[in-house]
Amino acid sequence: RSETERLITVEKVDALIGCYQSAVTDPVSTVAELHGIPFLDDSATAPSLTERGFKWFFRTTPTDIVHVEGMLSLLKELKETRPDLNLRRLAIVCEDTLFGQDTAKLLKEKAPEYGYEVVVDITYPHEATDVDAEALRVKRAEP
Repeated sequence: RSETERLITVEKVDALIGCYQSAVTDPVSTVAELHGIPFLDDSATAPSLTERGFKWFFRTTPTDIVHVEGMLSLLKELKETRPDLNLRRLAIVCEDTLFGQDTAKLLKEKAPEYGYEVVVDITYPHEATDVDAEALRVKRAEP
């Protein structure tokens, strides 16, 4: 946030162009919005970024819904072409970032439309170095 403030108030930039992560894009674009500075996002995909209704936020990439529907379409096709695999249950495991949370939310909403049941939904800290406990929870859920 402070670097964004400096770029706007000291360097007098006319616009800002993207951050790589949705979690970074969120506060940076909020500062730009407060100052009326256009913010062009070229890589963050969290749908919640555009759902804020900001006047000065623009994006060139699709939101996570495109990725989620692509994953679920692929799984549905696999399920239809390989019924012997008995694919019907999903485990969602995501990091606790804006990207992870938005993607998990979309997967939970859309999975039933593609014929899948979500049997476990696990969020882990993005700085985690050991996810053994999460892996065991997935295994126990038998997705």
